[in-house]
Amino acid sequence: MKNKICGLLFGLMSLAVWGQSDTILIRCAFVNDDGSTTLTWETDNIENADPTLHATFGQYNIFYSTSAQPSPTLVGTEPSITTGTFTDITANANNGSIRYSINATSSPYNFKYGSINTMFLTANQMNSTTIALQWNSLDLMSYIYHGNTGYENSKYKIYRSRTSNGEADVLIGTIDSSYQSPVLKFYDYISPICEDTLTYYVEIANDYPCISRSNKAKTIVYDDEVPDKPNVRCVSTDITTQQVGITWTPSAASDVRGYVICSGEPCTTLATIEGKNSSSYTCSGCDPLNIHSLAIMSYDSCMNTSPRSDKHNNIVLSIQRPQCSNQVTLSWNQYINMEGGLAEYAVYSSNDNINFAQMTSVSSEMTSCQIGINTSLSDYFFYVVAVGNGGYNSTSNVVHLSIEAADVLDYLYIRSVSVLPSNNQIELSFFLDSTLAVEHYKLTRSSDGVSFDNIATLPYSGKGTFGYTDNLPQSAASVIYTYILHAPDVCLTDYKSSKPVSSMQLKASEVSSAITDLQWNTYNGWNAVLDYSIYRSNGSNSATTELLGLSAGSVFSDNAADMVVGGYNITYNIIATQNGYGEDGKQATASSSYASITKNTLCWIPNAFTPKGNGNNIFKPQISFI
Repeated sequence: MKNKICGLLFGLMSLAVWGQSDTILIRCAFVNDDGSTTLTWETDNIENADPTLHATFGQYNIFYSTSAQPSPTLVGTEPSITTGTFTDITANANNGSIRYSINATSSPYNFKYGSINTMFLTANQMNSTTIALQWNSLDLMSYIYHGNTGYENSKYKIYRSRTSNGEADVLIGTIDSSYQSPVLKFYDYISPICEDTLTYYVEIANDYPCISRSNKAKTIVYDDEVPDKPNVRCVSTDITTQQVGITWTPSAASDVRGYVICSGEPCTTLATIEGKNSSSYTCSGCDPLNIHSLAIMSYDSCMNTSPRSDKHNNIVLSIQRPQCSNQVTLSWNQYINMEGGLAEYAVYSSNDNINFAQMTSVSSEMTSCQIGINTSLSDYFFYVVAVGNGGYNSTSNVVHLSIEAADVLDYLYIRSVSVLPSNNQIELSFFLDSTLAVEHYKLTRSSDGVSFDNIATLPYSGKGTFGYTDNLPQSAASVIYTYILHAPDVCLTDYKSSKPVSSMQLKASEVSSAITDLQWNTYNGWNAVLDYSIYRSNGSNSATTELLGLSAGSVFSDNAADMVVGGYNITYNIIATQNGYGEDGKQATASSSYASITKNTLCWIPNAFTPKGNGNNIFKPQISFI
């Protein structure tokens, strides 16, 4: 009776334990690197359920299923009741989550299935700095019925390895376990990586202890995110250096490393500018007299390049001035893509290329204007500014206008000034550059050598040699006249003048009844005078002219005692001869005024003679100046 009672009690106790341990309690699913899975389950509850099971235990049966193969498939058995591990090499847990189920067979009992999922981890790059990790929970269904999973105080630990720097299995974060949640997520925020291979896995340990691990998820990370497009402020020419430059607003993107400047279409690279905060570039090879279409791109540390900015062009200014005009025309090309649009074009000028002042402004639709200038100034400098509504301006190149004197004659000479016998006229001869057609020539005259009056306007004839006869207001015997010939430039604004040339005034004074002194001013029309020829004519026959002699100076004394027969008056004049040849290739002469002197009649009666002798052998009176 006692043994029956004990057996009954043992049976009741076994039934009680069996009621609590009729399910296989799977602890962990560890995915190995090759995709095999090592399962760990609890054996104590099986062993303690009934001591007789050791003799009657059949085997553990391990099954798996996947989403593609939902029906459980037997992948292996374990005959030892004390063995709680099994590695499945059939299903590849690197390709997806595996659902494992384990039961046990024994006599007279069979154990219910326990189930667990392998954690299947995926890693996806969201952008250059974010990797999204996602995995499924273990879904320990057997523990739901038996209360304690062993994971209540656990955390999922996320590990990462990097190929580029040799980083291996670094813990990058944790999240609380939650087997009720079928999908778990974690975001790995990294610095921008140009290219790298990242490997992630997730582990979670329970209280037994036992570790479940996911597959290792690899992802090749690329930084293909382009930086922001830069904003060009303007393309402008420096008025001091005359170099074309571009300025821009630095990119706000944190990973910008520098900028690429390009020109033309297709846009050819001009320069690469290092530095995120760079904001300007001067193109030393850009001719400011040619239009250059410049654009800019930003690039990051992985050499990702932003879209190209809008193209901006420099302003090329040109200037035209018709000959003799006091107006200039400024022309320039339109500035395009100015931020906020164009407000106007402002025109600046200077006479020294330093102190510029705004002269005028025109509307943004205009690309030319006319400016009045003072032709008495020698230099003008101009530039144009495209004024933007957004606060940015573009300056053109500087143009220089040299207001050179208009074309004038290369040479202009008065070759001779000769007084005619009446002393009331002077004959002038000219030699000048006739290749430049001018409207006229002006001849001025002075009686004091200081104040000159315009006495004649001589028309252009195309001849380089010509003359003019001046009717004098007073006798040239009493006044020395000085002449200057003027030739205007083609604009009639300025005149080129000849060297002043004066007439020669001859004065005769009687020293004695026979001696007359002559004096005249030297001739100044040439570089040098060869000599002066002194001529005399008598009153009875003025056409008879006698050369008395040559003088190197401006005085001469005439002894006229030999003029026994002659006129009542004696007239003198001087002819100056040029030393050498003039600009016309000829030797010129000039005549002085004519000076006359009256001689009293003289009669000498000899008081002796020598008949048949030498000398005075004829008795007669000697008469002079009759």
